[in-house]
Amino acid sequence: MTTEQTTPNGPSLESAPSATLDPNGMAPDVTRYVIVEVNSSNYGFPTGSTVELMASSAAAVTRVPKSPRFVHGVINHRGSIIPVVDTRALLGLKTASEQGEAVVKRIGEYELELLAWVDAIETAISSGEQFEGTTNAGETTLGKWRHSVLNDPRELQRLQQYDSGIREQVESTAVPHKRLYAAGEKALGLLESGDSEGAQECVKQAKEVEFGALRRIFRSIKRNVSGGFKTMLVITELGERRAAFEVDSVHTVKDCAEGDIESLPDTATGSEFMRGLVHQDDGGYVLICDLEQMYHLACPL
Repeated sequence: MTTEQTTPNGPSLESAPSATLDPNGMAPDVTRYVIVEVNSSNYGFPTGSTVELMASSAAAVTRVPKSPRFVHGVINHRGSIIPVVDTRALLGLKTASEQGEAVVKRIGEYELELLAWVDAIETAISSGEQFEGTTNAGETTLGKWRHSVLNDPRELQRLQQYDSGIREQVESTAVPHKRLYAAGEKALGLLESGDSEGAQECVKQAKEVEFGALRRIFRSIKRNVSGGFKTMLVITELGERRAAFEVDSVHTVKDCAEGDIESLPDTATGSEFMRGLVHQDDGGYVLICDLEQMYHLACPL
């Protein structure tokens, strides 16, 4: 099998780490794999069964009524109609759109939480009741989420798949968020000293300026995430059949010896579609796909 096409920025399927090759161009008991990424994990598709790599945007997908959740539809690939399989869904993971919807929902919850906090401050000022909330922005769910995103490379990478500028957007929530809570603390101090009008004006201005700025950032993040992220299709062939597997990205190619493939526990997510895993020098691993099992469910005879 020869590679018909690769994307301009994708790996060449002819390149791989050096090895002592047999006359056929491959070391004994070694298989070459295209290494792809799905949900921040690396997977290997055998190059011998990989026909082509292409951007998902380059393929016109036709939806098929009543198709399984993991089948996006079909495409016309060089005159043949083949299924497009959402590899995330096939492996029992959240799809890119579901993951994005979860982020949009979370951002909406942060916005509602902030609005409820401002309302509680205003109520305390107008009624004279004790305010029971916090004035420490870092203790809020937004503050904890921002800290988590900016300090967890995997979570940040997942968000940046939707838009490369999301890190800056998440960071940009810090200043208006802290100023909003500082204004709340100042307003409560003014109230305690008997200046209720000053307290009301302080909260009003913070609501307009700081909360307004946060809402604009939230809208921008939700808009970027709702648009989805660019994915790749790995066109594969098994016997007379072909199928396209949608993945988050394509990285490189790698030679793996059969003896290096370790078994996966049956409880591992998607283990029924994996032959095992191969540990990497950097401490990571590559999950080796079992195409026969993937085809058995995704595109049966």
